[in-house]
Amino acid sequence: MKHGTFYLIPQEFKQQTKFSYIEKLICNLISIQWRSGKKILVACENEHQAIKIDEILWTFDQNTFLPHNLFGKTVHAAPVIIYWSQCCYDNNPRDLLINLMKQNMDFFFNFNEIIDFVPATDILKKWARHRYQSYKKNGFKLNVINTPIS
Repeated sequence: MKHGTFYLIPQEFKQQTKFSYIEKLICNLISIQWRSGKKILVACENEHQAIKIDEILWTFDQNTFLPHNLFGKTVHAAPVIIYWSQCCYDNNPRDLLINLMKQNMDFFFNFNEIIDFVPATDILKKWARHRYQSYKKNGFKLNVINTPIS
């Protein structure tokens, strides 16, 4: 069965840290899922966001190395690939999609597991509702997790 998890993101707040709340959450999720043996595609809204996630993964945990690469930069042997919508997806099999895009792409439904997010702003919530309905329509069993502020 296909499975999707939506993480509710709390209202933005000022932080004194290097990364935003959602960036830390994404990196933690990537780390956990990679350690469980999954091949991961991180689907970013644009190239700028993809490059930012790539840079964060290099520095986010000084005691750990998360093998990753930007889509199209080298042979796709890395278990974590960071993709953006201007690329043409290669349909290589991966276990998990972490979606940061506003709209679903057709190839998303080839995945058996998807992680998505519900930001606090009204317009982004509306986009998340559309994605939720789209996943549900395509046979995903969905659950929602309320993320704590840390």
